[in-house]
Amino acid sequence: MNAPAFLIERLTAPGIAGRREALANLLIACVADGGSLGYRAPLALARARTVFDELADVERNGQALVFTASVEGEIAGCVAIFAEKRETEPHIAELGKLMVHSRFRRHGIGGALVAAAERAAFEWGKTRLYLFTSDDGIAPAFYDRADYQRAGRIPEGGGLPDGTLVDALIFTKKLAGHAV
Repeated sequence: MNAPAFLIERLTAPGIAGRREALANLLIACVADGGSLGYRAPLALARARTVFDELADVERNGQALVFTASVEGEIAGCVAIFAEKRETEPHIAELGKLMVHSRFRRHGIGGALVAAAERAAFEWGKTRLYLFTSDDGIAPAFYDRADYQRAGRIPEGGGLPDGTLVDALIFTKKLAGHAV
């Protein structure tokens, strides 16, 4: 099977609002598929919409960068970078909300989204990214391949959509001189 062609684009607040339904449905599908995104299954459409309303507000306030991947006009994936709020750490940002619909996985979309987010974070003046993920076996292997370093483990600090507690892992990556 050939990998689908996809387009990575940055969404501003109006773009997030305009694609809210598609983004909400992506989140619902990823949570239903077991994605450890911080939400319990089944995720209601109203709650998923709220997630993206809030994300649009954060982007509008200059505290987030949001990227989507689309295949033939359909949103296949999403990722966000969140600015650190502490004044002493303006060089740090959090990578979050990485999700790729199960129909589009294993085609490089997740890696392309992360690479776009890393480039934008570096251009935004960020030299260090961090992220939290559940130790579900899938996400940690992805971040290992993307050259993130494991920085810690929080016992039972993560949860799966079915409510199962798992360890949370902290990853970090230095972006200085980043040439992705």
